[in-house]
Amino acid sequence: MDDLSIEIRGLKETQAALEKATAALSGPPMVAGMRRATLLVQASAKRKAPVDTGRLRASITPEVQTRADGVVGIVGSNVKYAPFVELGTRRHFVPGQYIGRWARRHGLPEGGLVVSGKAQPFLQPAFEENAERIFQALGTAVSIIVTEAGNG
Repeated sequence: MDDLSIEIRGLKETQAALEKATAALSGPPMVAGMRRATLLVQASAKRKAPVDTGRLRASITPEVQTRADGVVGIVGSNVKYAPFVELGTRRHFVPGQYIGRWARRHGLPEGGLVVSGKAQPFLQPAFEENAERIFQALGTAVSIIVTEAGNG
């Protein structure tokens, strides 16, 4: 039986390039891609958000965070009632002290009201509407990273 011999060339260089590409997944190209993705969702969510005073729509903001496990994009609102608008509420009583100004604006009695909030989703549909464009933005970022790793 003949002796079998295997020689692998370029393994160290390939490993170094892969390590560089992996580290770059949290670098500037991915942050830029995620920023583009969050801006797409923000713009769409602002168009879809229901408007009474405009406070909810104005509060929709994007954020990009670089974490140990990668880059994360967040689009949301800091107003307390945003989750109730997005997801709806069950039937409940709201005391007049909390609903008085809203009731006056809408010509309703200022006392408490029994309400149930029908869901008016704006964030989830905004994400779904832009899924393909988000995928493209992040795919472009990965392509840049891979190209840079190969040229480095």
